[in-house]
Amino acid sequence: MDARQPISPNLGFYRKLAKELKRALAERDSAAAARFAKSHSKFRDRSAADVFAAKVSLADAQLVIAREHGCSS
Repeated sequence: MDARQPISPNLGFYRKLAKELKRALAERDSAAAARFAKSHSKFRDRSAADVFAAKVSLADAQLVIAREHGCSS
């Protein structure tokens, strides 16, 4: 879970986290690729190179954030 999570988060906060995650992936951050491989079924058990090569949408990043914060979908 993100240490920056506010006491009463709103959707804007989570959207910002998703944009940051997508940006980190575009910058080829291996930690971001690992988060996608762990939390997104489309990228499950894929290598970082596979995740970097894939076309990742904001919705994909939002799903990763949601799963990391305990949502099932």
